[in-house]
Amino acid sequence: MDHIWYLEKVDLFKVLSEAEISFLIEIASRKTYEKNDVIFMPGDPVNTVFLITRGRVKLYNLSPSGRESILFIFLQVEILGLSEIFGNNLRVSFAEAIEPTELLILQRVKITQLLEKNIRFALAIAQTLGMRLMQLGKNFESVSNQNLSCRIAQLLLNLSDMCGVENGQHTLIEQRITHQDIASMIGAARQSVTEALNVLIRESAIKYD
Repeated sequence: MDHIWYLEKVDLFKVLSEAEISFLIEIASRKTYEKNDVIFMPGDPVNTVFLITRGRVKLYNLSPSGRESILFIFLQVEILGLSEIFGNNLRVSFAEAIEPTELLILQRVKITQLLEKNIRFALAIAQTLGMRLMQLGKNFESVSNQNLSCRIAQLLLNLSDMCGVENGQHTLIEQRITHQDIASMIGAARQSVTEALNVLIRESAIKYD
């Protein structure tokens, strides 16, 4: 099955044997989503975990006024919906496709059965969730900083740690992020973010393509 090719590219699954991977994907399925399609929302049952095989997905919450607050942006070959398999029976956030996206849908029961048998797999998941929690903490810390430029700079540093690639003396963030994405992630207006980014560009603090 070509599902195995995707799983082998995910660090989380590299601790599994070929037999364990086959067990994990024997009832897996694929589903495609168009841009802005909602994958799940608060109150949906937690029966599945998603591996992104193409595209990008944002995880976010909505304030009572309807304002969007992005928690994470997940890229190709990342796992979505992992944290909620531990104890939660209902989703607590929204997940939405940022662009045309394809997901490999894995069953929660399969993952929990492997967790009970493979301590290395359990430790790998704990490490992944720990890193995400640390990243979320950094994002909240950035939001509490009242200087918009500092909030943007901290977010870019956080993204650099997550998905940056060394490029000479610079670090390239290959993840495609719009000004609105940045605004949603730091709790600011898009126009203000654009103005602050333009200042950083003029000061040669960042380069933007």
